[in-house]
Amino acid sequence: MVGPDSNDSDTGPSTSDRLFDVTTREGLDAIGAVRELGRARERFYAAAHHLNSVAEVVSVVDAADRLVGVGPLGGTVLLRASTRLGDLVVGEGIAAAAVAAALRRHEARRAIIVSEPGAWAAVGERLADDLHHDGWTIGTVLLPQGEDAKRLSIVETAARELARMRVERGEPIVAVGGGALGDTAGFLAATYLRGVPWIGVPTTLVAQVDSSLGGKTAVDLPEGKNLVGAFHQPATVVIDIGTLRSLPPRQLRAALGECVKMAALGDERLFATLEAEGPVLAAGDASAWASGAAAEVVERSAWAKVETVLADEHETGGMAGGRIALNLGHTIGHGLEAADGYANLLHGEAVAYGLRAACRIGVALDVAPADRAARVEALLDRLSLGIEPLPLGRDDVLTAMGTDKKHAAGRQRWVLIAPSGSVVRDDVPDGVVTTALEGVLAGRPVEASA
Repeated sequence: MVGPDSNDSDTGPSTSDRLFDVTTREGLDAIGAVRELGRARERFYAAAHHLNSVAEVVSVVDAADRLVGVGPLGGTVLLRASTRLGDLVVGEGIAAAAVAAALRRHEARRAIIVSEPGAWAAVGERLADDLHHDGWTIGTVLLPQGEDAKRLSIVETAARELARMRVERGEPIVAVGGGALGDTAGFLAATYLRGVPWIGVPTTLVAQVDSSLGGKTAVDLPEGKNLVGAFHQPATVVIDIGTLRSLPPRQLRAALGECVKMAALGDERLFATLEAEGPVLAAGDASAWASGAAAEVVERSAWAKVETVLADEHETGGMAGGRIALNLGHTIGHGLEAADGYANLLHGEAVAYGLRAACRIGVALDVAPADRAARVEALLDRLSLGIEPLPLGRDDVLTAMGTDKKHAAGRQRWVLIAPSGSVVRDDVPDGVVTTALEGVLAGRPVEASA
């Protein structure tokens, strides 16, 4: 079981630790500081089992036997948090138990699972079996795999299947899959009957640390990525790091592009963990799970996104920052994906190229500290991300970037690394953008990535 002491002492000073240090050092209310520290750590305390009576304490052995979680709905919960964005549960081997608990909270009469063939074979079928053995009636809707799911025609087909099943407004759907599946299933939930609840079970690293969190649901148009969508927060997100063990190394490596983004935005401990343990996790080595590195990377990346979204849920921060900071590396990244026709590049791979470009633009504008930008690029080198030349035309990428959602008043908004966090600029000269884009399209020199 992970408790607050093991998490904070093993991973370096958290925001709550720094707050506590400053408060006591300045001689302010120590009791108030402790209470604030408790609130900051609540997501870890909530994951623990509590003995609530003298009888339970006296019979602690019996209580432990009951709490071990033996059976198909067992597992170890590492973090549990309730926010206005919904509930978040992180652990290993927890998918069935956490989904069943969420369904019970909604007084659901069945489990309606929306998935795609790859995720269904890897995770969904076992989840359905476990839920069935727990007494749930199972309904399934299978969407196409990958970006092929993110089309309005697919949403219509899936909605008609829900109608055939007579799904009612209060019935949650359970989305099991990666980022593309979650985007589409979430949009389906947002629009069917003007909105039904949904439970996210992200099965890829990029979905666990990024796309499953924040309530952005969307599908693509030929003109661009995620142009039709809605904000629709999941009722619960169940992050089971055990589902990552079977992922191909390329998917693990690519997803670390999103983790590097979160580190670059200011999580220094995550930065150090990725530098030390990132290559092992990228390779899918079992030691990344045994050491706790996989859990730390997922928890830190995911919770950093939750905190950012809580501060600016509908991305209204504008030029003042807020949620738009999460788009660091995505302006050129999305352009690369669109120019590629979503055929070859994985999302995290595209973001890694975009991060390199954002670093270079920031340095050129004297916004990003050169040493900070160099550290980000060195970490990407270490993870073998954004290195290979890309067979894409510069003008094709620039055209695709023209439909990017981060325009305001006709001007492209760029998220750039700053000495502390990030800044948003809408005055980046075209020549600076073109130079950075040409640089990442050309790839990273071999000697620089060694």
